[in-house]
Amino acid sequence: MKALTKTGVVLVCITVVLAAVGAWAQEAEPPPATPEEVLRQFSETDLNWDPKLEGLLPLLTEESVEALGKFERGVLFSFVAMVLWPQLQPLETEIAGERCTVTAVRAPRAVQVKLVKENDQWKIDLLGTLGGFEESLGQRGDPETPEDVVKLFGVLTPLIFMMMFDEAEGLPESIRLLQAALKVLLSADSGQLLENKQDQRLVLLAGWEIGFSPPFELWPQEVRIEEETATISALSYRTVQRIKLVKEHGGWKIDLAATLDELRLPVLLKREAERRNDCLSNVKNLNTALLIYAAEHDQHLPPADRWMDELARYGAVMADLLRCPGAPDLEYGYAFNANLSGVNLDDIDNPAEIVLIFDSNLGTRNAAGGPEAVADPPRHNDGNNYGFADGHSEWSAEIPNFGAAREATAPAGGRGQAPVVLELSSASFAQEVLEADGLVLLDAWGSLCEPCIELKPIFHEVATEYADRVKFCSLNLGLAEDIAEKYNLRWVPTLIIFADGEELDRRVGVMDKAELKAWLDKYLRP
Repeated sequence: MKALTKTGVVLVCITVVLAAVGAWAQEAEPPPATPEEVLRQFSETDLNWDPKLEGLLPLLTEESVEALGKFERGVLFSFVAMVLWPQLQPLETEIAGERCTVTAVRAPRAVQVKLVKENDQWKIDLLGTLGGFEESLGQRGDPETPEDVVKLFGVLTPLIFMMMFDEAEGLPESIRLLQAALKVLLSADSGQLLENKQDQRLVLLAGWEIGFSPPFELWPQEVRIEEETATISALSYRTVQRIKLVKEHGGWKIDLAATLDELRLPVLLKREAERRNDCLSNVKNLNTALLIYAAEHDQHLPPADRWMDELARYGAVMADLLRCPGAPDLEYGYAFNANLSGVNLDDIDNPAEIVLIFDSNLGTRNAAGGPEAVADPPRHNDGNNYGFADGHSEWSAEIPNFGAAREATAPAGGRGQAPVVLELSSASFAQEVLEADGLVLLDAWGSLCEPCIELKPIFHEVATEYADRVKFCSLNLGLAEDIAEKYNLRWVPTLIIFADGEELDRRVGVMDKAELKAWLDKYLRP
């Protein structure tokens, strides 16, 4: 088939685009002809998918669109949407010339929406609608019961954002009157709280999903009154909120500070749970790195006085990993069990019960100690995080077993002899592998890789048996990205057999001892 010319391709593209535009024009919904249709289209707009309000702007008067443009945070629209959106059901329509009032149900109450005819199209008058809403509030009179106060507070809450962000200039008169209505609902201390814009508790108002995710309305469910104070459990858009009130000058007022403190408790608990989990992840990673080190050193843990330094050689210790989220001021938030300094893992009785790494306030590099070095007071919900010698990590309110001090033993072959497995870097790879005579078995692994931990002891056992016939090397790919890219090493662990510098074969994943020996035997020279 002959290829299309450039001109032909352009013509085809234009034809396709014109066809698509024509189809869209045919399918596009015509402008709403009646006030009821305007409200229907307004209430059916998905605000979550239309954050710029592009679908709503054609339904609003020019003055309304201009008013929206004055408020970068969309507070005006948020309030109006809270009054109007969603699921408006028109009940009664009154048309007077170019103006119209539609009374519609917006559960749990009826609202009056003002519309104006512009260019022969009915448009929603936001400011006029707000003015009518303010008038209806004035007709109700001052709220008498705690429930009435909470209901009205829920409706007016978005106005708090205007007070917090100094959006006072250019406010319509209806908004100013509504702000005044809100202030009547607040205690004297609450008004001062709003003026103190540095108070961190004000940030929690966003957790109520006000100003951005309408509606916020509150439906009181349970009321508890104790003399001059009251607590109301109220159903909001998605959750139950506990609103605190206080009696001032004979009337019930919202105690905003107490309400925010009540709201802050679950938020703080959630944040603490996140910090505890992040800390536990750090402990688990450090624990894993220590076990990798042991696997590389004939099952011997590092000396307690330089355990961080030893792990740093593997690229396993990073600054963020050593800093506990529950103690961010400490550069080093963890310590090593000094009783396990240089100890062989095989000599530890009940490793699942013996602490290896733990939360500590020592705060120094290579921090090590025993139970006395555990963070006190406990760092996470009256407890601390611990990593254990068997590899698992957990939170505990009690201080686990640290074991007894043992005399460190030297790795097999003595500390002065060459290691059974040679640890490589990018710089030493060519000399030790590519320029080596005979067979070389390379263990390409990654930091904090659990399958790598499982393979390490097997690799070392085979290395001990085959040391006179095969050269065993280990390479942390995190420190040798150039080698990983050159040899297409995307998965760890990967074992590669080299013969006189040439790759013969590779295997990905964990192999048991018998499989590894059988694989090597295939390539050993007679």
